[in-house]
Amino acid sequence: MSTVEDLRHAVQTARLVTADIDEMDLRRLAFDRVLEHLLATQEGHLAAGPRSVDVIQRLPPREIRLKRATGPSAWVADLHAEGFFKAPKTITKVVDAVKAMGHNILSKDVTYPLEQMARRKVLRREKEITNESKRRVWVYRDY
Repeated sequence: MSTVEDLRHAVQTARLVTADIDEMDLRRLAFDRVLEHLLATQEGHLAAGPRSVDVIQRLPPREIRLKRATGPSAWVADLHAEGFFKAPKTITKVVDAVKAMGHNILSKDVTYPLEQMARRKVLRREKEITNESKRRVWVYRDY
């Protein structure tokens, strides 16, 4: 920037670009980055003043929310963590256990999560003859 007028024009452009941002801290950060970009492209290097890294460090820390998985995969994983699969379990028993946890599901809802856990070698999947059905069905147990 060779003149004060060029600097004023860059600041005005940065303000116009960031005018639609409602949150003040975010607007300030965006303004700094846009101004930094304008100054760098017009002069070839960054002008003196606060860099966007400095502005980021001055922002107050935000609350970090940990996203917890929900749904059939999480419910089956919870059963595994409780040691439910130490003995062989059929899909019917898994569904009954999830229903006992207070979730209304069907057997088709737990089939995919159980297969995924078998592929990851968390659970072992085998065909066995059970006492209830007298035929070969898939059973799942700890690996």
